[in-house]
Amino acid sequence: MSRSFFRKGLLACSIGMLFTGNAMAAATSSGPATPLAPAAQVSQLPNADKIIKTMEAIQTQIKIVSIINSPSPDLYTLKLEDGSEVYATKDGNFIVAGQLWWGVGGKAENLTELAQKKVSLEKLASVKESDMIIYPAEKKKTVITVFTDVDCPYCQVLHKDVPKLNAAGIEIRYLAYPRMGLNTETYKKMEQVWCSKDRRQALDIAKSSDLTATDTCENPVADQYHLAGKMGIRGTPTIFLENGERVGGYAPPERLIKMALDAQAK
Repeated sequence: MSRSFFRKGLLACSIGMLFTGNAMAAATSSGPATPLAPAAQVSQLPNADKIIKTMEAIQTQIKIVSIINSPSPDLYTLKLEDGSEVYATKDGNFIVAGQLWWGVGGKAENLTELAQKKVSLEKLASVKESDMIIYPAEKKKTVITVFTDVDCPYCQVLHKDVPKLNAAGIEIRYLAYPRMGLNTETYKKMEQVWCSKDRRQALDIAKSSDLTATDTCENPVADQYHLAGKMGIRGTPTIFLENGERVGGYAPPERLIKMALDAQAK
């Protein structure tokens, strides 16, 4: 069976180049763009050098990791440094940002989403459990991984839901993302949490009041902050389900429980 696909927003892209979504959220800058890697380093496919130049003209600072053939015979897939994907016509004239769908057997499969889930799982697997703050469930059915900020109001609301999530069989694994940046007051608080002898207790306190401890140690907060950046994370809480699906922002416990259990069942 020949493959066909649906490209959202393709008509708009036909008159120019359009970038949307997390991959492009911080792509532009008022300053000069960071030079992209030479085409020879990312692909040997025809017109790769032209695609690199087109990306540079857009002023994106998200580097291309590789250019490969996509499931569509008409497009290349451009894998970007933050784990996202955009697409280019094989003549190098057009860049398409959006979802790539494959229509088969009367159904449509979101290939972009599947690729993003795979990349997310690979990046999260690189984090040691000992560098996480884990709230285990007595009868674990699934896990969610949460990039959190102790001063984020919605992170604090989510943290109050942890007992309900645990009771539903969901283990919560916290990673640090002080969204205001490194060497900020929030960053220092989160270092204290990760350096505490009882991290869970310290996190409970930090999400409801100021920490008084001044523990210091080698800690993974900066590494986790940089990992979040590579994954295109811009805010907190950012939640990843067991299948790699991303949930941006707070979700009420009933909804999050359903999403987490549905992801585990797939």
